[in-house]
Amino acid sequence: MISKFSYKKLLLKTAVFALVIFLNNLVFHNPIENIFYSVTGNISSFFNNKLVFISQYGRGILELNKILDENRTLKNSNNKLLADTARLEEIERENQILRTRLKIASDSGTELILANLFNMRSGQYASTFTIDQGSVEGVEDGMALISAENILVGIVAKTYKHTALIFTPEHPDISLSVKIQGRTVLARSRGFGDSVKLDLITSQDELEPGDLVVTVGSGKIPASLPVFKIDNIKIGGGDLFKEVTAKPILNRIDITKVFVIIN
Repeated sequence: MISKFSYKKLLLKTAVFALVIFLNNLVFHNPIENIFYSVTGNISSFFNNKLVFISQYGRGILELNKILDENRTLKNSNNKLLADTARLEEIERENQILRTRLKIASDSGTELILANLFNMRSGQYASTFTIDQGSVEGVEDGMALISAENILVGIVAKTYKHTALIFTPEHPDISLSVKIQGRTVLARSRGFGDSVKLDLITSQDELEPGDLVVTVGSGKIPASLPVFKIDNIKIGGGDLFKEVTAKPILNRIDITKVFVIIN
């Protein structure tokens, strides 16, 4: 049987507990629950923010990969376009060269062989290159080579089966009979690797820097092929001959194809 003292003690605890609940609900607006929700809410907000960040980061990675893939596709398309453009330009150049070949052949009645130029070497004592046509294609030593503009660019020095070694007109081993176009001046050229001297021009012969020098025609080299331009003229007092130098008309660095004159 519960004693009177114990009964009072139990009653007091019950009253205190009821008072705490009352004050929590009515006076303090449920602070215990508020504290719980505040703590759990902060934790939930923290993780939600992290999840949002991770989600946005993942979307950013996907977008970046998509952009990189698009850039690679555009780069490949651009490279293909550049290759196609270069090919079209090469075809146009070849067509222009072939049209020139037909015009030269029809105007002069000559037979021409189209050849590719490579292995160009220039220097003070030599100026040579190689072509991809040889004896099998009808090329012979001593034949003349011209550009698409009908300018003399070389003489066949040595013929092989499918290639030929070419000396340029200013090569030290090449000497040509030439004349000054529009004048009655004849001369003989002597090569010095990057220029020529024109011998046998007397002090009485009239010529000027810039005058065009063309071939007279001898052996397998046709006449009237432009080859040099007068560069410098020196006249010594009392000398019988003038000192005349000339330069090639064309810059052969820009030449990739030439014609071999067969007949």
